[in-house]
Amino acid sequence: MSPTPTGQKNLIMSLVNDKYNGRLYSGSLDKSLIAWDIETENVVNTRRFASPIRHVMQAKHDPNLCLVSHLSDANQFAIVDSRQHHASVCTFGRPEPGKQRRHANPDWHSNGFTIVSPGFDAERIYFW
Repeated sequence: MSPTPTGQKNLIMSLVNDKYNGRLYSGSLDKSLIAWDIETENVVNTRRFASPIRHVMQAKHDPNLCLVSHLSDANQFAIVDSRQHHASVCTFGRPEPGKQRRHANPDWHSNGFTIVSPGFDAERIYFW
């Protein structure tokens, strides 16, 4: 890939190499999730969210799914499906006004049924 791909207009917070579909996903503070074709270096799809993206991770149980976490007061997470042009399969989170943490990343269990995230006040752990 070229050293400076175009498409995002703010800091890229997360990259995911999807070796199954030949894609590179980039999530940015400009609220965009972009899927790049690794071979052609072209944008395949762009999805805009309502708030800045802080982390993207690919599911271990299904490489077509990604968990996108964003800096928002509620519904901090979205599961998106690459087969549906990155449409949100579901959104969820916990209302925590004004307490977004940039460095607290979630984890998605390999069975696909459990997502864990640290609380924004560092004293809690949330399970979905």
